[in-house]
Amino acid sequence: MKAKGIILGLLIFLSSNSFAQKVGVQANELPATATKFIANNFGKAKVASAVKESEYGMVHEYEVYLSDGSKVEFDKNGNWKEIDGHGKAIPTKFLDAKIVKYVKQKFPQTEILKIEKDRRNYEVKLSNGLELEFNLQGEFLRIDD
Repeated sequence: MKAKGIILGLLIFLSSNSFAQKVGVQANELPATATKFIANNFGKAKVASAVKESEYGMVHEYEVYLSDGSKVEFDKNGNWKEIDGHGKAIPTKFLDAKIVKYVKQKFPQTEILKIEKDRRNYEVKLSNGLELEFNLQGEFLRIDD
């Protein structure tokens, strides 16, 4: 009976450490790539708070909230995955020039409020409510619904 209790306790311990966990981290604990990206693209904005998400004991991503209200998500290596200005324009100098040029030409009165990058494409949300999709080479694909 005692062995069953030990096994049950061990299973609970292991399962609680297996699932995704979010833990607050200091700015100096972020990958150097992420720190450099923030410094190069967000000017005077500083890290207000940051969260490290781990899964099965391995870092999966970082969520960084900046003093200007922006949120930037990075992968485990510090490469950006998503940038959300929360209703205000995000910086664009890090974006593929084709994307910036397309938005300026086709939607001159708009700003880019959010961008997400995955293995296949970029999804760009504009201030007029439209969401545009581009491939990784910066070529326009479609307007999302």
